[in-house]
Amino acid sequence: MRAADWDRHADDFEDLVTDVLEDGSGRELDAYVAAVKPSQATSVLVDLGCGVGSFIRKYAGRFARAHGIDFAPRIVARAAALCQGLRGVSFEAMDAARAPEKWAGAADLTVSLNVITSPSAAKRKALWASVAGVAKPGGRALVVVPSIECYRMVERAEQSLGLFLQAPSKADGMAVRADAWQKHYEREELQALLCSLGFRVERLGKAIYPWSQEGLPANSGAQKPWDWICLAQKTR
Repeated sequence: MRAADWDRHADDFEDLVTDVLEDGSGRELDAYVAAVKPSQATSVLVDLGCGVGSFIRKYAGRFARAHGIDFAPRIVARAAALCQGLRGVSFEAMDAARAPEKWAGAADLTVSLNVITSPSAAKRKALWASVAGVAKPGGRALVVVPSIECYRMVERAEQSLGLFLQAPSKADGMAVRADAWQKHYEREELQALLCSLGFRVERLGKAIYPWSQEGLPANSGAQKPWDWICLAQKTR
């Protein structure tokens, strides 16, 4: 969607977007952020595609400064209002792909939570480049992306229940999520992509969601749905 489209949904943003903090258990993120060992005196957090600022609200206190970037002005305004009073926090309405123009090599932790999902390969490439461009040498990137392995597991669960599939997933990882085609990633694909951008993967695991997030019964499978969650260090 365009920024203007997102702005129309600023007030019900949380109902439209899967938030790993709100919809998942949240415990996975705690462990990944703790592994960064940020300094409250010097560390900088940059959240690319911050939405209404849920990550910054929870974790900004561990950093000296936190900057949230999103391209929809009304959503950014909501984030700023919800984070009012937090020390060292700022927000800016801009395309996350342009973030290195302002924050090049600045971030001890660069965050991108289910943001790099566009069906456009060019847009995804620009956003991945932004993650790399904002991270300082030795800094970390914390990335959450949809899992195509999970999506196909959910497809099988739906088929076993005789449910109608909107559209089957494609070989390149494209699949329908929230009524729109989005890029989903294989585990090895995500690792290789981060390595190509100059990162060394430190942790790669699952951000777990309940089956209800997929609109399915709690007993739909032994393995619950998940997104990939990855922490990687910038080495070059």
